[in-house]
Amino acid sequence: MLPRGILEDASLYQKHEVEFVDENRNAVDVPELPNQTVGVAIPALNLLCPNCGIQQTFRLLEEIDYHEISEYVLVSRSEPEIHRLTFECQACQEEQAHYFIEFNVADGYVKKVGQEPGLPIGVDSHLKRVLGDSVRLYMNGRICENNGLGIAAFAYYRRLVEMKIDDLLNSLSEVMDDGEAIAFRAETEAAKDVGSTAEKIRVLAPKLPKSVFIAGNNPLTILYRALSEGLHNETDEKCLDLAHAIRVILEHVYQQVEAYQDSQRELKDALSRLQ
Repeated sequence: MLPRGILEDASLYQKHEVEFVDENRNAVDVPELPNQTVGVAIPALNLLCPNCGIQQTFRLLEEIDYHEISEYVLVSRSEPEIHRLTFECQACQEEQAHYFIEFNVADGYVKKVGQEPGLPIGVDSHLKRVLGDSVRLYMNGRICENNGLGIAAFAYYRRLVEMKIDDLLNSLSEVMDDGEAIAFRAETEAAKDVGSTAEKIRVLAPKLPKSVFIAGNNPLTILYRALSEGLHNETDEKCLDLAHAIRVILEHVYQQVEAYQDSQRELKDALSRLQ
């Protein structure tokens, strides 16, 4: 079956391995009978319906004009083919989503090469407040990521890290004890004089709240290392593969630090009321 995440979330031009099946939904050995057609099972999608105003189930149409549902696409084994897949909201039967998918049976992959409407690039209000003036860098990174421009997405996300380091350093000191805050501010001031993002990360990383860690790892250190290495040493295709994961880590860091600040302020306020 074609994983629905390829249609709902994946960037354009990424290759994804899939299992091709025969008309009885049994897996097929592609090298055998190369001139026969095979198929791919197509799942229902969970998409925002502009007409309904909520997430709804969208299903693949076999006949667009008659709203006939299909769950299977036939493709040639011998040559790559691009198919237009049209999905329709099952609630209102008015809104449709269109995907252009390249099926390459010989090499065992599919690739999304277009879609309408495009992947969303909106920013929720909480993240927008956290990013502040740097939100444009984030949105540019999303645009590049959605359109399969891996190195460009990497560059924007790296710049976003560089732009937000000072904000993170300043905000973290606000939720520390007085003694820790004084020592931390002295370190951050020294790091600001150096001006190197790597040095600022060295100072910031040990001070990150544990709630921001991912599986015991400091995401900021891992993030910047990945961005630097990816931009200079990896191919555009590899950068594209990593871009989604990098964005998720970015969002996690900024949102979790903001949430940590809010919880600490509430706790301090509650304790002061009890004293």
